[in-house]
Amino acid sequence: MALATLAGCTGETSDTGQTETPEETPTPALTPTPTETPTPAPGINPNEVDGYIRPDEDPQTIPEELVCDEEAFERRGGWIDDDELHWGDLTDENGSTIFALRVDTLAVERGEMVTFTMTNVSAKEQETGNIHKSNFDVYTEAGWQDPRGWADGQPKPITDDLQVWEPGNQVELTFEMTEEGIIEGDYSPHEDDLVTCPGLPAGRYRFGTAAPTQGDVAIAFDLIE
Repeated sequence: MALATLAGCTGETSDTGQTETPEETPTPALTPTPTETPTPAPGINPNEVDGYIRPDEDPQTIPEELVCDEEAFERRGGWIDDDELHWGDLTDENGSTIFALRVDTLAVERGEMVTFTMTNVSAKEQETGNIHKSNFDVYTEAGWQDPRGWADGQPKPITDDLQVWEPGNQVELTFEMTEEGIIEGDYSPHEDDLVTCPGLPAGRYRFGTAAPTQGDVAIAFDLIE
């Protein structure tokens, strides 16, 4: 009796008696993973910066023009251009807010403290001039006037030092609302040469700086009796 021949498990037997090798399925090519560009960290929302910009209503008190009887006195000039002034937020050429200037209150009484903060709210490093080139004015019948002035009538220069602001950097300035308080502290590089004359009247006050190279920015608050 003849025995049947079994086909091997590695291939099939052809009619010619040769074993066929099965075709291999090609391995698909790997698709390279795209490189992701990291998204820059967002800046600070200026609406989330603590503080205020200015009162909504008009000032209740507008004092007379400030006039000093001291013969040698010369009122401190200013750097703020009212036609180029931004209230609270300073924007770049694209309309994005880069600096936020705020005051911690909208009304103070004589002798109380008031604090201003200026913050780089952008996601980039910013440069400004000297923040001490600023105005601290009261709105009078003659317009905005600085109650401070040079005691000897000789204005002193303030240098144009470059200041670099990293994202989130903040400068804080605090004043006591008295004749002496608005010229004291590290705010003024010439405090020994300044005096307040004729006084510090009740009314609407404005603190502003022309330090940013992008424009002028200010806040306002009221000094009440």
